[in-house]
Amino acid sequence: MKSRQSAGLLLAAGFVLTACTPSIPAAVEQSRPSAVEPLTDPFAQTISWEPCEGPQVTTSPLPAPEDLENYQCATIAAPMNWNDLNSDPINLAIARYTGAGEDAPPLFFNLGGPGGDAVNSLSVFVEQMLPEEISEHYQIVAMDPRGVGESTPIRCRTDEELDQDLAGDDIDDPADLPIDERMALYRQEMADFAAQCEERNGDIVGFVDTFSAAQDFEMLRQLMGADSFDYVGYSYGTALGAVYADTFPDKVGRMVLDGALDPATDSNTLVALQARGMEESLYHWIEWCHQQSSCPLDPGLEPSKKQIKEFLTQLDEAPLKTNDPERPLTASLARTGIIGSLYSAESYPLLLQGMQMALNGNGTILLLLADYYNGREDDGSYSNSQDAFTVINALDMEPVGTVDEWGAQAEQLREELPVLGEDFGFSSAGLEGWPIQPQQRRTHVTAPGSAPIVVVGTTHDPATPYVMAESLAESLENAVLITVDDWNHGAYTQSGQECVQKAVSAYLLEGTVPAPLTCPGT
Repeated sequence: MKSRQSAGLLLAAGFVLTACTPSIPAAVEQSRPSAVEPLTDPFAQTISWEPCEGPQVTTSPLPAPEDLENYQCATIAAPMNWNDLNSDPINLAIARYTGAGEDAPPLFFNLGGPGGDAVNSLSVFVEQMLPEEISEHYQIVAMDPRGVGESTPIRCRTDEELDQDLAGDDIDDPADLPIDERMALYRQEMADFAAQCEERNGDIVGFVDTFSAAQDFEMLRQLMGADSFDYVGYSYGTALGAVYADTFPDKVGRMVLDGALDPATDSNTLVALQARGMEESLYHWIEWCHQQSSCPLDPGLEPSKKQIKEFLTQLDEAPLKTNDPERPLTASLARTGIIGSLYSAESYPLLLQGMQMALNGNGTILLLLADYYNGREDDGSYSNSQDAFTVINALDMEPVGTVDEWGAQAEQLREELPVLGEDFGFSSAGLEGWPIQPQQRRTHVTAPGSAPIVVVGTTHDPATPYVMAESLAESLENAVLITVDDWNHGAYTQSGQECVQKAVSAYLLEGTVPAPLTCPGT
């Protein structure tokens, strides 16, 4: 039997290396940075803003913004190693929206990942996510984190290799191996992946950690002449913001961390939290589906869970046809399409359509959902988010516990969560095989002496469960928690609950720090 490609179940906020990182063939064009002169003083450079081309700031397949003249793009340089300013420089892609004027204060943001680009998402953030009053007050500033998007991107796999790996239909299942052999396999595959990344990208692979990205943000703040760092972070962007706050607490301005990923959460805990969050959200979708006249599931929660589980199990042996005869729907891709649709209740109808077609023998919609989640374009090309996700998390996090504990956790999740539980576990086994040491790992943050920070948590967030918003708000020395009773990943958006919008917008616009509050869901 073939294994699901569990490394493909990449939840946008955390490190979900659940089974194996597949080995990678050794033929791909290298993208290592060319040798250039070190920066004399990275803080002395000047930003040369130029008009953006539409595709630079627009997520495909959306059209370019009508007010494209308000979008400006630039490239700045940073030392590869912030502990050695004589190290080779890398490029950082930045962009800004200046509808409020070029003299408006900058508001920086990150939508998550790790591995998600910001520059390409700028127009979506401005037009579809950020409340209009915010973009009328601030210039909105995007920066692709190092190694991501157009910021000296790391690429460890070709598009063809990613197609193969994410489909997961050619990987032998190691589930029947003794636990020691299983762990050795996972460690070796991660070590091979790291070696391949270094071969194809050079030394930068060791310097795309979150701590280094926070240093880049501080440089950008200074280059833009901002007295403080005003910031909105979602998902992994909350960990990036929290690390910045802990490193530069006296520079924190108005900071919002929505869909919180507590940097102190270890890999095993994070995997378990996300596994439970996704399974719970799947059950919520099943209950929603039963309220729709077109629901294809058997009546009742337990029969529906069994039906979906059997459907996924069958795909392990016989992938489902799609509109692309070269790309059938495998179990791995089906799981990815399902999980990606659980991030927001607004996606529930898409998952309904996908399951309707799939249970009738056509996997096209679930494949499209998986492709969207995996960053695959219509032409078969991928962003570099998949590779960046794995590398950044491997640098940021370290293994915890023992082999026996990893096996026990995986077995517990399999028994506790009958539909998706077997896709989670063993993250520490992969991390133990990662050979490249980072500058600094994510850890407990306090941000001593910082200005007030607003943390937003959703009670049923599937990707960054609410308990992490609680723990992050508690660990930060000066933070307030806004709780939203809802099922979405993140809450402060144009379509979000009015209670959240009012509180967060008043904080960003006027500096009014909200009292801790709980908002009802949408």
